[in-house]
Amino acid sequence: VKGVASILSFVPGDQEEKAEIVRDLALFMLPSLAPGGGTGDRDPARRRIAAENLEAALANLDATNAGPDLARAAGRLAVLLRALDDAGLAGLGQGLLAVFPDAVERLRDSLSPEPFTLADLPTDISARYVAPGGQARLEVIPADDLRDPDAVERFVAALRKVTPDASGAPVTIYEAGRAVLSAFVEAGAIAVTAILILLGLLLRRVSDVAFVFAPLGLAALLTVLCSVVFQVPFNFANIIVLPLLFGLGVASGIHLVLRDRQERAGDDRAAGDAFETSTPRAVLFSALTTIGSFGSIALSGHPGTASMGVLLTIAITLTLICTLVLLPALLAVRGRGRG
Repeated sequence: VKGVASILSFVPGDQEEKAEIVRDLALFMLPSLAPGGGTGDRDPARRRIAAENLEAALANLDATNAGPDLARAAGRLAVLLRALDDAGLAGLGQGLLAVFPDAVERLRDSLSPEPFTLADLPTDISARYVAPGGQARLEVIPADDLRDPDAVERFVAALRKVTPDASGAPVTIYEAGRAVLSAFVEAGAIAVTAILILLGLLLRRVSDVAFVFAPLGLAALLTVLCSVVFQVPFNFANIIVLPLLFGLGVASGIHLVLRDRQERAGDDRAAGDAFETSTPRAVLFSALTTIGSFGSIALSGHPGTASMGVLLTIAITLTLICTLVLLPALLAVRGRGRG
């Protein structure tokens, strides 16, 4: 925590001492800020003389000390001043000094300080720091950059040591992150449990269930590895990829295991013949269409959505590779064992 701001932060302290310093400055500055009584910049002759003096100063500019960029700019300004007539000089003066009288007036007013209290604050500031019931709001300023998730966690932890009921954007972000992580764990557990139950009811063999699930587990581990290698970190948008991976990838394993079971019906030595049929090709084309559909999300202009598309493409590709490489090996090993 770097500090705390409240409505009192807008009321300066030691006002009388500071006002005395300003009044001392006013003794020297106010006479020079008094409005003049002459024609001033309304006299075309005086404007022309001022322009000629400025042009002469630009011509005498030391290009070595000023640098090439400033020297070129000075040359262009000198050419412009020579080309302007009286009306052009008047317009130039108006454009450059239109706000100058108001600025001088504000400076003159600031040299006459008056006591500043809470009642002098604008309504929008007062409403931000004081509730209608009179309850004051304290704004805690973090010491670290809150774009770093670890900094957010440290800041919220330090804040809750003093006031457990604190609220605000950092607390909301921190709690939202915890909610998303909890939802991810819950969704992953539900997905894995539902898939295992479905596989058990469909395949009715522990070995077949393990064979279908093994490529999915390996693909999940490789997806996490690729997210680190390719610097596509998990975030609140793309963390849903892992539960989706199990749901999208389990179908391929089911098709291949059932086809293998059909091919070796009555002959356990025929294990692996399923991969000489059209089923692997169908699995490949089906996965490619899925990759194309989800891969298009990677073209999104939103960084979180784009990262989800990238990770989904990686995850489904790895699931396809693991299914077509690991699953045949497992089935072949089982077939040799039975043979």
